Amino acid sequence: MNAYHIPLPPLRERPKDILPLAKFFLKELNRRGGIKKDLDPEMATFLQAYTFPGNLRELRNLLESAYISGQEESLLRLAHLSGVGSTPPSQLLKEAMEERWTYEELEKRYFLEVYKREGGRRKRIASSLGITARSVYNLLLKYGLAHGKDQGPLGGEK
Repeated sequence: MNAYHIPLPPLRERPKDILPLAKFFLKELNRRGGIKKDLDPEMATFLQAYTFPGNLRELRNLLESAYISGQEESLLRLAHLSGVGSTPPSQLLKEAMEERWTYEELEKRYFLEVYKREGGRRKRIASSLGITARSVYNLLLKYGLAHGKDQGPLGGEK
């Protein structure tokens, strides 16, 4: 039996596909879980900026973990991702070396991992990375993750 091979680029090369796929997976989770949930805008922005080394499986698992962590809440928030699905730094560096990432790509991936682990909380991100809150804010702007009127260099903490 012959099968037709359809080449599909990695999810990190298709950022416009991330939200429709996330909504598809979330619709399925809503059906199975019996609770209607949607994506918080900050969570949606994070998903679009994240590079998903595990492709669709990682996106689906990340959403499922956030869905479960959020219990009865109607929105999936970044706080539901805290500690979920983080890539160990050694694995991140190994991937960077094998795939010959640029410094810029490594910085972005590492920052997004810390951002996810800390649930988007800037003071914790700054402490974890050993940088200032202003530097965290600049990185949030750079990667399109800064939101709202309270998103000045020191604002936005929960």
